Amino acid sequence: MRLENTTPAAADAPRAVARHDRVRVPDGRVGEVIGFYRADDEPLLVLFATGGHRRYCRAELALVS
Repeated sequence: MRLENTTPAAADAPRAVARHDRVRVPDGRVGEVIGFYRADDEPLLVLFATGGHRRYCRAELALVS
């Protein structure tokens, strides 16, 4: 017997972001996810090519392919 998932994945469901993924932040810059924080809003630490870094909420980030 083969089980199938009958509920399709939501198209707008956020993909899990992993360490070292490249992401676009709200101001248009692209950076690399270098860390995660344990908090209610699960902020991620993003490192930019300029050497700067900043925390962002997962919902604010877009994956770069």
